[in-house]
Amino acid sequence: MSHVQYVFQGVYIDSQVREYIEKKVTSVVRLMSGSPRAEVEIRADKKGKFSVEVIVQNASEKHIAKNTADSICGAVDVIEEELKAQIRREKERTSTLKIRGARSIKKKLVIDRNARMK
Repeated sequence: MSHVQYVFQGVYIDSQVREYIEKKVTSVVRLMSGSPRAEVEIRADKKGKFSVEVIVQNASEKHIAKNTADSICGAVDVIEEELKAQIRREKERTSTLKIRGARSIKKKLVIDRNARMK
């Protein structure tokens, strides 16, 4: 299971909102490999808006998303989608690089000239 750390500055979070945040963050953490950690930082400004920052990292990757909104849940929803997009983009990038590397190696292989290849 993942490790989630919370930092609250100038705001009180009830259990219902905390469970909502936990649910959204764990859905993001599930996409990462290894043993990921998450840090959620929530601040309230003087205008009544909430600034939410979520950092999800494992040994090789680190993804950060920030958002400011009128409600904590709204900010967390936007952050969840942004982090999922970042993780998917990174996974696609690494798989593409693996495929390109394999093709490069295949092209560089020396093949017997007597072999019949089409």
